[in-house]
Amino acid sequence: MIDDDVRVWRRSVPKMVLVLLACILFVVFGALMGLGLLGESDGLFARVVGWMAVLLGVVAASKWLRQLWAGDPVVVAVGPEGIHDRRLSAQPIPWDDIDGIAVHQVRRTRFLILRMTPEAVRRHVHSAPSKLGTRMYGGPGIATIGLDRSFDELVAAVSKWLPQNEVR
Repeated sequence: MIDDDVRVWRRSVPKMVLVLLACILFVVFGALMGLGLLGESDGLFARVVGWMAVLLGVVAASKWLRQLWAGDPVVVAVGPEGIHDRRLSAQPIPWDDIDGIAVHQVRRTRFLILRMTPEAVRRHVHSAPSKLGTRMYGGPGIATIGLDRSFDELVAAVSKWLPQNEVR
């Protein structure tokens, strides 16, 4: 049961289908490139890049398919207990374990970076990609790609419960 004070971000099936279509196109163009069927770009480097694109596209598509078929549509919840992104941790991360937040952008995708001590990260973050993101950006990141609410709503909800920490 979700409390009235808790804000949730659910999977958006139409958005996820669009992401899956993009993955499929990535695989198709990668295969065409890998097979040398895109014209003059049939050098060894282009073929290797093409097959790597196929591999990356298949991995990404399988990730999105798993999320699409997952049982509970709630992916992120923000409330008095903390923030819970099921892609990061099994349980909510309490506000006391979050030192601050920052916004990081990669191309057009924004991530809410949770500034946490290494001990707090070890206690709460169990996803391998999130651990890598922690090393790269100074904390685990939360994006709203494929979810039904906006990134700005996520920042506002987190700021409500973590007002002493500024968004940088």
